[in-house]
Amino acid sequence: MPPNRLRRGDFVVEKNGDALKTLERRPNGVFVSRPDAVDAELRKLFDLQKERIKNEPYFPVGGELEVMRAAYYANLPIILKGPTGIAKSTLVANFAVMMGLPMEKVPGEQNISTSNSIGSVIPLEVEGMGVTMVYKDGPVANFARSEKGALLYITEANKIEGGMLSAFHTITDYDRMLYILVTGEHIPLSPKSAVITDYNPLYKGGLENLSPAFLQRFVHITLEMPEQKKEQAIFEMKYGLRDRPGAPELGKRAPRKADKALIDALTKVAKDIRMGKDKNFDIIESPSPRLVDNAIKLVEQGLSPYYAVMHGLIQPLVDTLNGSYHAMLKVVDGFSTLLEGKP
Repeated sequence: MPPNRLRRGDFVVEKNGDALKTLERRPNGVFVSRPDAVDAELRKLFDLQKERIKNEPYFPVGGELEVMRAAYYANLPIILKGPTGIAKSTLVANFAVMMGLPMEKVPGEQNISTSNSIGSVIPLEVEGMGVTMVYKDGPVANFARSEKGALLYITEANKIEGGMLSAFHTITDYDRMLYILVTGEHIPLSPKSAVITDYNPLYKGGLENLSPAFLQRFVHITLEMPEQKKEQAIFEMKYGLRDRPGAPELGKRAPRKADKALIDALTKVAKDIRMGKDKNFDIIESPSPRLVDNAIKLVEQGLSPYYAVMHGLIQPLVDTLNGSYHAMLKVVDGFSTLLEGKP
């Protein structure tokens, strides 16, 4: 059977070179990829990723891996902020392997099309049926179809536009769903899947395409240039001049139930920041109840209250760790309940 011909029936097989992909037929007649076939392909991708990071390990500067672990188990999307060359991509690639997740990577370029990132319908000849329509998945749809879990990494969030931006909104909302209009599908993300994006706050244009409300969906991790001794140690480890630490343990922690004291402190911090917004804090937007909720979820996944409020409630309000950021941390210092885990 030629590569562009399909067997008739609800389940068909397409052969494209050495790749074998099974498809299933939607009620509207369009064929789409079956999740089991997607997971099989993603597993092959994961094996390649494991080999690649052997030459590009990530050496933590602070508690970023622990914050990412808690956000992952809380099903919260993550945004990494930092200048060019700070190792954002290296961090994500290593985190994906540590968590056992194959990674689909999408560049957040202004000219990237929905068909390139999510998927497109193409005509193919079906044996005994003539020409029919097959939906060819892009990396975003591949990620969404995975039932065993995958990681979607969208680089340069500040450049995302159009249809890709719409998809970005739906997969990071509470229901974590990808909508594909042409196939009539509403694909819920696996609870084992994660969405991570990044951006350089120094890049011209900033985050004009992304609303403050949208940015408050994310757990924010700001990566700064390491101080000289730390940077020296990182390069010594990378080039074999110093022993490397063992891989961190990023498994699920024993659940920690939020208590009244924690909720009381978090809501008071949010209130104090809202009251001071127009006077002392140069922040993007006042903290919403969503940020308070995100911080609670991080604590329930074993993150210390101090790191939870730092990454779940305060960092989403600023582009960089500026004077307003440190002023807001002083507000946190007034609540002993939230100081657990403070460096």
